[in-house]
Amino acid sequence: MQALEDLKRCHPVLLEGMGDYDERAPAQVTKEVPASLHHHWLCHKPTKPLVLATQSDPHRGRGVTAISRLISDMLSIPRLLIYLDEDITGTHYAQADFYRVTHEIDFSSLRTVLNTFFPGGSERLQSAIDDAIRVKNNLRQQKSKPPLAAYYRDSALLQETTKGVLKNNCEEITVAQTSTVIHPFSVASFF
Repeated sequence: MQALEDLKRCHPVLLEGMGDYDERAPAQVTKEVPASLHHHWLCHKPTKPLVLATQSDPHRGRGVTAISRLISDMLSIPRLLIYLDEDITGTHYAQADFYRVTHEIDFSSLRTVLNTFFPGGSERLQSAIDDAIRVKNNLRQQKSKPPLAAYYRDSALLQETTKGVLKNNCEEITVAQTSTVIHPFSVASFF
């Protein structure tokens, strides 16, 4: 896949965070993330040009999609769009925010590549995520909360497959969170 070949020359920065339910002002969060990145890079300096990797979510005025745009502008780096295939969800790519996107990779391609790096890795990762969902749903049931929505599985698979592939493909990666507190029932908690 050409996008992954091109990305071998890049250092992916995978930005994760809350969706549009994030009540914080994106501009304020955007001031904090680069400082955290630069602090991290004092010990783990990127050796290649940066690219901001984000999942294909629609642009919203709040949350990680708004923050992604601002970070891309602030660091003056292009974006990599990672998205779920149409047969998984027909809207993920269609509703994506294509702002400053220079490369796109679909989930099925990522799964194929993951299995070349780690034979059977896609199945093992899927099993681990299914196990984590069972544990999270048991905890939710104990708190009289409904089970996690079905999309959590697809989003967690996409997110964790992305990390494995980009780390092995590019040989370096930075995973950044938009919040210091990761909610135990968020997609980011599957890390």
